[in-house]
Amino acid sequence: MRSRLVRILSVAFILFLYTTYKVFQLMPFHLFLAIAVSGSVFFSMLAGIFLLDSNELVFEKLWFKTFSWTSSLVMSLWATFMILSIPYDLFYLFIPYKDLFIPIFIIALVLVGGGFLAAMGGPRVKKTVVPVLHLNEDLVGLKIAQLSDMHVGPTIRKNAVKKMVHLTNETNPDFIFITGDIADAEVLAIAQHMEPLRSLKSKYGVFYVTGNHEYYWDAKGLIEKTRELGFIPLINENKIISIGSSKVLVAGISDPMGSEFSPDHKPNLQKAIESSETTELKILLSHRPEFCKGAEKVGFDFQFSGHTHGGQFFPITAIARFVHPYFRGLYRVGKLFLYVNQGSAYWGPANRLGVAPEITLLTLQKNGQKKV
Repeated sequence: MRSRLVRILSVAFILFLYTTYKVFQLMPFHLFLAIAVSGSVFFSMLAGIFLLDSNELVFEKLWFKTFSWTSSLVMSLWATFMILSIPYDLFYLFIPYKDLFIPIFIIALVLVGGGFLAAMGGPRVKKTVVPVLHLNEDLVGLKIAQLSDMHVGPTIRKNAVKKMVHLTNETNPDFIFITGDIADAEVLAIAQHMEPLRSLKSKYGVFYVTGNHEYYWDAKGLIEKTRELGFIPLINENKIISIGSSKVLVAGISDPMGSEFSPDHKPNLQKAIESSETTELKILLSHRPEFCKGAEKVGFDFQFSGHTHGGQFFPITAIARFVHPYFRGLYRVGKLFLYVNQGSAYWGPANRLGVAPEITLLTLQKNGQKKV
């Protein structure tokens, strides 16, 4: 825990220094003013998080809502501008100086505006059909809706959640899977904003696994809240669902962050798949896609994941592709099908430029194999 905190603080300090350098480019010979401006930018991005953590009663205050949106937009503009600036500053090492600060800032502003509109438009239903060899007749046409990375919190509130629920229910799914990062606040602060999730409807139930963000806040409270909403949380365990003459095993593992919360929350694939019953289809819910190889090895047929956000917005998408081998969409990993949802909302910056928020509708069909 301490080593990770040191790494986070080290990265934050480097980013602060680079931000100060960029501001100093705009106002040379005013170093202390550049430091003050950079500090104000970082304060506006991070203070809201710590404020909410210390006092959830501020959540419904107008000034906090205003501050949260300001923080989100500043973070979006800062991230876009910094990423666009890095190639310029590297190139500048080898060419005569020419100040492009203002043009880059204007480009970043335009990109952030487009990304904000895309985020405010909400998720779209992304339909995918998966042909499966030797699929039992009872499972042909099985429809699975997936929500992931909703991050209900300071800027994602009741109305946004209602829209996600409405779009999901319109697909008339057999299963609903929620693959982690359901919230970004204490349960007491966001209980009313999670309430629309109670209306999620599917034939065989709503299944949920934790993501890393649950453990940043109140994992125990959030898990209990999902139970109260009618979900079936899966913490290294499974449920057997009978569909006609077939049986489907739906299992879930907790996020690796859970191991610091409780030994019982350390992800355990073997425990998750254990069952005395014979099943025709074994499905794993895992917030992080990288468990797919282990999941295939222990015998799962499908895995549903999230976490990556598909990079969330350009230009971060160009970097995220290299960080996450399983980035977004459908993959084949040995005998296992992996689907990575690119996020049903957003985290931090209200920006989804080039990567629309998504509700997945995956339908099983018989015969053939889809090359991915």
